[in-house]
Amino acid sequence: MVLAASRVAAQPAREVVLVAADDPAFQDALDEVLAPAGLATRAIEAAPPSLTDITRVSRELADREHATATIWLVTGPTTTTLVTYDRDVDRVLVRAIKAAPPLDAAQRAQAARMARTMLRALRVTPDTNLPPPRAEQAPAVRAAAAAAVEPVARRTLALGVGAGTRAGEPAATLAFDGNATLVWRPDALGIALAGQYSPANERTTPAFAGNASDDAIALCARLPLELAGRELRIVVLAGGALHVETLRGTTTAGMTVSETRFDPALRAGAVLEHALDPSVDVGLAVTGDYLLERQRYALDNAEILLIPRAQLTAAFVLTLRLL
Repeated sequence: MVLAASRVAAQPAREVVLVAADDPAFQDALDEVLAPAGLATRAIEAAPPSLTDITRVSRELADREHATATIWLVTGPTTTTLVTYDRDVDRVLVRAIKAAPPLDAAQRAQAARMARTMLRALRVTPDTNLPPPRAEQAPAVRAAAAAAVEPVARRTLALGVGAGTRAGEPAATLAFDGNATLVWRPDALGIALAGQYSPANERTTPAFAGNASDDAIALCARLPLELAGRELRIVVLAGGALHVETLRGTTTAGMTVSETRFDPALRAGAVLEHALDPSVDVGLAVTGDYLLERQRYALDNAEILLIPRAQLTAAFVLTLRLL
C-alpha cells in the first residue's frame, strides 16, 4: 500500500490550477474533483480584482505561476461568487452561488463541482474525468459531440390512427369516428393527410327511412410546439377538408333515395402528444370543421336531413414514426 501510494504521489499532474479563496477548505474540495483529470491546485494570496480587470489579473497570475487556469472564490457579506479563468482561451466564466459565507462542507463540494463544470465549459470537453482540451482542439470536440446526437427531426414520415366521437354528424348527436393520418415531417413544420370514417346512422322521418353518413378527407399544415422537451408537446393544425355526405333509403311513397354530395370545409385543431419512445406517440386530438356549404335534403318541402355547418371531433391517437 505504501509503495502504491508513493507511485501515485510521484506522478506529476499534467496541469496546475491556481486557487484564490479565503476558505482553505474550498481548495481541498477542488482537489477531490480535479485530481481524477490530472489537475493539481495551488493556493495563491491575491485580492480579487474588479470584474473589468479579472481577466487581465488572472492571465498575469497564470503566466507568472506557469498555470493553465485560475479559480476565484469571492465572498461578500451576504454573497458568494465563483470565477473561473482559462489561459488557453483567455476567457472567464462568472457564476453566483446561492449560499452566504461561510460555506459548509456540502456547499464547498457543490462549488468545487461547479468550478470543474465551468472549466470544462470554457474548453468544451464532454467527459467529466478527461482533462480539458486545448483551445485549438475545441472545434473538433464540438463537431464530434454534435455528430453523436441524432436529431429527432430527421424522421420524415409517420402514420397515425385514432378513434373517438364527432359532434354535429348527420342523424346523430354523438357518433363514432375513426381516422388515419399520414404525416410528412412529424417533428417539424409539415403536412398531414387525414381520412375520417363514420358508420352510417339511421335516419327516420314521417316521409323517409334510411341511413346517412358523413366521411371526410383533409389536408392540413401541422406545427409541433414543445411543452416539456420532446416528451410532451402540442401540435397545431390548420387546413381544409372535403366531406362526402351520403343519404340512402326509401320514402313512404316507395321511392328509392340514393344521393352523394361533396362539401368543402375549413379545418383547425390541436393534438396534445406524449412520447412513449422516439418512435411512438400517444395523444388526444381535437379538431373542428366549418362547412362552407350547408346541405339540406328535402322531399315535397318536408325536411329529411340538414347537415350542420360546424362539426367537432375528439379522438385518442397513436402515432408511429416510419422513416
